[in-house]
Amino acid sequence: MQVKFDFTLSRQYSSVEKTIFRLVLNGVINTLEIRKLLWILSDEVIAEAIRKLVNRQILKVDLSAGIMRLSDPIGAIIQKCSSDVYELEIPEELAPDDNTVIHIQGRSTQQLNTAILEALLPNVNLEFLNNTIDFYISKVGDNCGR
Repeated sequence: MQVKFDFTLSRQYSSVEKTIFRLVLNGVINTLEIRKLLWILSDEVIAEAIRKLVNRQILKVDLSAGIMRLSDPIGAIIQKCSSDVYELEIPEELAPDDNTVIHIQGRSTQQLNTAILEALLPNVNLEFLNNTIDFYISKVGDNCGR
């Protein structure tokens, strides 16, 4: 079966961290602009969320310019997820039907996450992202409505 992969930040991330990631993902890269959009939160909460995302290599920050960007590994994963289709053998009882997506999450899926990361970027060691992102597998091709 032909599938595409997608990912989300794992459950270990707070809603603030996920919001900041989503803002950067959608082109809001200026730290002052993000601060204005998240005006209800304290500077300390926002700074701690950004620190965690940078330390986990999800985002990178240019302090002199005051901008954030997706890290190179995350950018490469996004590129591969959006452009490539993979052939995957899934047992019939686990295979997604027309509108179903398989969500791969949790600590027990580290080997599967490693395999997906290796399939996406075979010559790059991305094991450090194992506990950072959760993958989704969705069926593409005939009779899947995509």
